[in-house]
Amino acid sequence: MRAIVHSGNGFFLFAWSEKAYYFCRYMNDPEKILAQKELEQIILNLLINEPFYGRILAKSVKIIEKKCFGISLIQSNQNIAQLYVDPEFWNDQLKSNDEIQTLLLRTNVLKKQILHFIFNHDTQIHDFEKYTNFIASAELVVNQFLQEDSDDLILPKLFPRLELRPFQSLEYYYKKLSIGLNTSELTGKIDIDSNHFDFYQNWKTQLETAIDRELKWQFRKQIILDALISKASKEEFDLPRPLVEFLNHFKTENYRPVNWKQVFRLFCSSSKRTKLTNTIRRSSKRFGTFPGTSIRRQFRILVAVDTSKSIKQTEFDLFFTEINHLWKRRAEIQIVECDTIINRQYSYAGGPPKMVTGRGNTDFNEPIRFSNEVRPDALIYFTDGFGPKPRIKSTKPILWVISKKGIQTHSKAWNDLPGRKVKIG
Repeated sequence: MRAIVHSGNGFFLFAWSEKAYYFCRYMNDPEKILAQKELEQIILNLLINEPFYGRILAKSVKIIEKKCFGISLIQSNQNIAQLYVDPEFWNDQLKSNDEIQTLLLRTNVLKKQILHFIFNHDTQIHDFEKYTNFIASAELVVNQFLQEDSDDLILPKLFPRLELRPFQSLEYYYKKLSIGLNTSELTGKIDIDSNHFDFYQNWKTQLETAIDRELKWQFRKQIILDALISKASKEEFDLPRPLVEFLNHFKTENYRPVNWKQVFRLFCSSSKRTKLTNTIRRSSKRFGTFPGTSIRRQFRILVAVDTSKSIKQTEFDLFFTEINHLWKRRAEIQIVECDTIINRQYSYAGGPPKMVTGRGNTDFNEPIRFSNEVRPDALIYFTDGFGPKPRIKSTKPILWVISKKGIQTHSKAWNDLPGRKVKIG
């Protein structure tokens, strides 16, 4: 299905089937349309022949725009996989005189991006001091999983003196390259300025805190799980065995679907403030006298509880169970019960209320407006997510905790909610 939507700058072409989306500025640009059609065909081929790769691409948002640094698969702030494709790079750089070779070249570039994505390489680019060594190490990891042995690929055989073991981690290759080669030796073996490495520029723009990265990884695991089949079949054995072994970890207890409780508590921890206080338990390190000083961590959380008629009692019980866990960690919690208005507000002192007030329709704006006035460290909104898109922008970090029977992840209603979101599993 396709729809053409007019905007002030021209036309946009959207094509979708269930969870496959395309975004392409359409007006008078045959280069983009050609790239989109060829990309659709490759994804279809992958779905038939290599379903794991095909599923990840099919469920990603495709953004076909010039000046987006080659081809890259990254995760948006809304925790959606986004495939960026520069049509000039696609049509000019990823092309040979042989049609089959062109198809293989483009397919392998797309598979490389998927491999970088599942190994979480794009979020680690700022963790390593030597940029060239990082690129070479990331390439060494993913290129070994491709069914191609081209002279253009960075593979362990390129560095015979280092005796690199196959199918190792990015950290292993980075350490080996950093110890065994100087910068000039490494740049003499790889062309770091090649257009084929442009996609690393997209990774550089992802400046994120530790909490942002942990939240993204929680959701990325779910994206990978969705692409995996539930039972072993022939398609698994078509993948390289080391990759199968890595992916099998996502079916174990260590790689369960999004741990919403962990996300919830990580968010709360990131909102803490610190305060210096006097204490008689220790002397001053500077003067050797009493009282000394200590650092006291504290945080004030405004919790909005949706009390509209769509929320069931079992959902209230779960909401207040999590609020109580937060309170036990010495958080100062202010509760507001709300539907279309704030019906009641009070300081939480442990234990759920005997009854809640409201039970009308839903409007998310009043708690956000109230939060902007009282200025807590963070706002947490417990709701099912059903309601009009909020008009007011929160000046504080906001986390939406969506009930199990609430709106679906990555639906329009989900994407309309600003800030971080997590769904109760």
